[in-house]
Amino acid sequence: KWFFDYNKGIEESTRLTKEFLKLTGDSLREVRNEIQATADTYGKDYKETLEAVDVLTSQYGYTAGEALKIINDGFQSGADLNGDMIEKIKQYAPAFRDANISGRELLATIQQTRSGIFSDSGMALIQMGSKKIREMSDSTAEALEGIGINAKKVEKDLTSGAMSTVDVIKLVSTKLKEVPQNSKEVGAVLKDVFGRQGANAGLKMIEHLDTMNVDLE
Repeated sequence: KWFFDYNKGIEESTRLTKEFLKLTGDSLREVRNEIQATADTYGKDYKETLEAVDVLTSQYGYTAGEALKIINDGFQSGADLNGDMIEKIKQYAPAFRDANISGRELLATIQQTRSGIFSDSGMALIQMGSKKIREMSDSTAEALEGIGINAKKVEKDLTSGAMSTVDVIKLVSTKLKEVPQNSKEVGAVLKDVFGRQGANAGLKMIEHLDTMNVDLE
């Protein structure tokens, strides 16, 4: 029965890996074994580990091996202390990719949600801030101008690639420390740059963003 169940598991993992990653032959077997090793080592389900690999490969263009290396490094850095690292990868990879945050930087950000000021809300904060900065509505532009950030220059720098949205978010974080906390300018940034997530996360977390360490090493 053990041998039968083992072979059924191999068949299923092979089928899923082929379906998700479009691999065949030796590459299929090698990647399947590596994903299984990661899942077994860290007590995760094979399919959910495969889904995390698939998200990183589809969003960032990594090979399966590169994606697995990032995931394993994330586990080793303690990013799964809360048990939800894989879920966070699947949830936030698309938005973080849009913000020019690499896969390794995404895992480093997840690692920092373990404790202290930067909680899970920080992930949603970066996600919402990136969205609003890219859209740059009139109210978002006015909020940026209110704390001394030239919105037109930000738009130009984003278009040219001179800045990423996460660079702008860190600049906002720095500028907020120069403005009285109870001012209407701060209120406008919370509302129009970070939206509902700004109110949920609070000013302290936003001010912490410019010192966030995104080096997974």
